Amino acid sequence: AFNAQDMPGILKLLAPDVEWSAFSVAWALAIGHFNGRAGVRDFLARLIGPATGQQVDTRFEPQEYFVSPEAVHVIGVETGYLTARVLDGTVANRPFFNNFDHTLWFAKNGKISKFRANYNLAQVGPTFWPQPPSAK
Repeated sequence: AFNAQDMPGILKLLAPDVEWSAFSVAWALAIGHFNGRAGVRDFLARLIGPATGQQVDTRFEPQEYFVSPEAVHVIGVETGYLTARVLDGTVANRPFFNNFDHTLWFAKNGKISKFRANYNLAQVGPTFWPQPPSAK
């Protein structure tokens, strides 16, 4: 659902009172604390929304998963282009390189109850660590 940008599919995965937080560089649009499904919808619109998003992804690749009974931690890489909505349009269509670090916590019913994202959104790169993305 996330890779397909399937909003109804994503929302079905979330607890109604989900807590969603994202941390990045100060100029990123998709940062802050978001509450509930409406908050997640707002976050995703700021991140990848066609009219309001900060970026257009060309690759989103989880590389490592760490799983516990209550949570999943995902480390990966992402590339794409920044939009005209970032930094007053001065970086429009420039590439970005991103190492992301996501943690998802789950309620007893299996729905995502909490999410935390840390991402670096570098304008130079590649910044890939621990390994470059696979050839596709």
